[in-house]
Amino acid sequence: MKGKEQRSWTVDKVVGNLVEIRVNRLDSIDDVKRFSDAIVKAAGATPDAILIVDLRTPVVFPQAVTNAVIDLMTRANKVRRKTAILLAGEHAVFSMQLGRLVRQVGDPKRQTFSDPDDMLNWIADSLSDAEKKRAREFSAQHMVSA
Repeated sequence: MKGKEQRSWTVDKVVGNLVEIRVNRLDSIDDVKRFSDAIVKAAGATPDAILIVDLRTPVVFPQAVTNAVIDLMTRANKVRRKTAILLAGEHAVFSMQLGRLVRQVGDPKRQTFSDPDDMLNWIADSLSDAEKKRAREFSAQHMVSA
């Protein structure tokens, strides 16, 4: 029996201004472009979008993909209010790579977190009660499926 194939990434809007993003892998510049287009489409249609990104599945990006991710972050700056990126503390190399990319882009409205509660506290002032509830559910989902 063939198992369910894991998608490379997802971009979903479930509640309010919250745009939920999960990344399992980004394999090529074309993949990053499709991912970037999906983010811009969802966030661009959402006034004051708050992006929450689950990057707890570790991926070390090849250099070409790294450069494309920097461009993606810069492009996403125009269509969102804040971006909170959740990383797995136990994956130090990947966390360091992402932290470097976030610092390189230099946007104080984008932060990385290894603790879901810290992430939720950072975005809480920008969320409605329904969005806070959904953000908690989103951050807990990875732990259930891991």
